[in-house]
Amino acid sequence: MFDTISTIVQKVDIKPVGSLALEFLKKKKIPPTDSRHHLGRRGSIWRTCIADRGERGEALASTDFLTMHEILTGLHTEIPSDFEASVPSHLTLPNSRVERFVKPFKENMKYATSDRKLFATDTGFIGLCPNNAEVGDLVVVLFGGHVPYVLREKDKDYKLYVLIGEAFVHSIMCGELVKLRLQKPGSETLQSQMFPIV
Repeated sequence: MFDTISTIVQKVDIKPVGSLALEFLKKKKIPPTDSRHHLGRRGSIWRTCIADRGERGEALASTDFLTMHEILTGLHTEIPSDFEASVPSHLTLPNSRVERFVKPFKENMKYATSDRKLFATDTGFIGLCPNNAEVGDLVVVLFGGHVPYVLREKDKDYKLYVLIGEAFVHSIMCGELVKLRLQKPGSETLQSQMFPIV
């Protein structure tokens, strides 16, 4: 199960993530997953910015991170009323209430995008890939793997590949493509293929 990287953005920031998602929506390129996960949902955008990591890097960010993202992008202006009560008193915090609220998002984004680039695939997935990934590399889900991987074809005659590294692709991090393949066995994008890695 694979897809090809069609676009790479060198610097990951909130605006390029949203712009890339909108570009693919205009082209009607929607990833082959169920409607909860496609790029028409803002979840793909904000979750990609932070590799879907919550407080202190714990898996699966809460919807507070959606609010933080919306404040940073100007879509939302109100901070939840219970925010100050949830901040431990021993933390050193920025001056403004807004800065204090969005600080976890900014920190997670800085960590998640360290040594990574933003990418989009031919079918419209967006994600984070290693810095050495290139347009034309493959994003694959390997049976038994815990995350998607980026591969580069090394030898066209023998169809040999080099492992470039792990990728973050919202909506295929938890086995969704494997489940979808079982539900839609005829889908071209979801076909099994051998990838000899050297």
